[in-house]
Amino acid sequence: MQYRLDKIAIEYEGAHHRSAEQLERDIVRGENTAAAGWLERRISRADMRDGAIGAVTKIRKVLLERGWRPS
Repeated sequence: MQYRLDKIAIEYEGAHHRSAEQLERDIVRGENTAAAGWLERRISRADMRDGAIGAVTKIRKVLLERGWRPS
């Protein structure tokens, strides 16, 4: 998921990210994302518990850091 205008990338770390090959791809993607001026936030299964409040909190925090203000 991404917030293109704010240059924020959200990555969900599912079970498929556990392999060494996928981890290597994730690292390269994260480095490329940062080099392009984007912030990457990783969301885990734990963040999705209780109505995804952890994920919402993480995403809201980084949006606010990038200048977003709720209307």
